[in-house]
Amino acid sequence: MTTITRRIALTAVAAAAFASLPALAADKVNLGVSIPAATHSFMGGINYWANQAKKDLEKQHKDLKITIKTAANAPEQANQLQDLSTVTKINALVVFPFESAALTKPVAQVKAKGAYVTVVDRGLTDTSAQDAYVAGDNTAFGRIPAEYIVKTLGGKGNVVA
Repeated sequence: MTTITRRIALTAVAAAAFASLPALAADKVNLGVSIPAATHSFMGGINYWANQAKKDLEKQHKDLKITIKTAANAPEQANQLQDLSTVTKINALVVFPFESAALTKPVAQVKAKGAYVTVVDRGLTDTSAQDAYVAGDNTAFGRIPAEYIVKTLGGKGNVVA
C-alpha cells in the first residue's frame, strides 16, 4: 500500500477527530468513519489504514470512540450514515462517499444533527454539507511519475501502462 494512501486515510481520520475537539472539549468525541468496502487494492488500503488509525487514536485518546462502517454501494452507505447519526450518535464524521451525488443529502442530514463532517476524496455536490475536504491531486499522481519515466528513459524506449 502506498504511503500516499496511508497518509490520506490517517489525515482524514485525524482531521475529523481533532478538528471537532475544541467544540466538544467537555464531551467524548464519537467519530463515525464511512468508507466504501475493500473491493480493490486502493480501498483495501483505505480500510486497513482506517482500522490502524482507529486502534492508535483510541489508545492515545481515552475520550475518543471511532466506529468504522464499510459499504458495498451508495444506498448501503446512506443507510449506514443514518445509523451512525441516530443509533451510534456520532458527533464527528469522516466520509469517503461511494458516489458524490447520492451521498450529499445523507451527509447533509448528519451535519444538520451537529456532527463535524470531513469529506475525503470524492467531493459532495453541495459543499455546505461538509466542514472540511481532504483529497489528493490525482492528476499530479499520474503526471509526476510519467515525467520521471520520460526523463529517465531519455525519450527512448516503450512504456506499457
